[in-house]
Amino acid sequence: EERLAKLAAEVLDTAPEQAVVPDAVAGAASGGDGAAVRAWLARAGQVDATWESGSVGGISLLMIAARRGHEGLVEELLARGAAVDLRDSHGRTALMAAADADRPAVVRLLLRAGAGLEAREKSGKRAIDYARAKGGSAVADLEEAAAAAGATGAAAAAGAAG
Repeated sequence: EERLAKLAAEVLDTAPEQAVVPDAVAGAASGGDGAAVRAWLARAGQVDATWESGSVGGISLLMIAARRGHEGLVEELLARGAAVDLRDSHGRTALMAAADADRPAVVRLLLRAGAGLEAREKSGKRAIDYARAKGGSAVADLEEAAAAAGATGAAAAAGAAG
């Protein structure tokens, strides 16, 4: 209740079509508080608005929810049109965040939404690289999706050649 009041006050003090995620909203997304995120979006927020944390900018609500494993919030943000392959200032995507945090259910949601498997962040890492480094269960989902994408790409190439 108090958090929603604080969030509402913060939203009312901002311009319409807000493209910057306030700290309170980023905290709500991190905590999986869909009601607070919805309230901000309904009042002034953009689904692809971004937040800054230390030296990293361009962090979307989808990235925050994906890293924390909040499946319901990820689904809702995607349904509202969140850009699945938006990148932060280091070039990381929501899929990379979910893979790095070993959130296999969120990885599957993002893959179904069309998240790019081959996207690379500034140091060259892909989501699969993050997952392999963690050694978690998201690796299998990413490898399966990569194999399926390879088969689809090979079939498309064969069709174009034939």
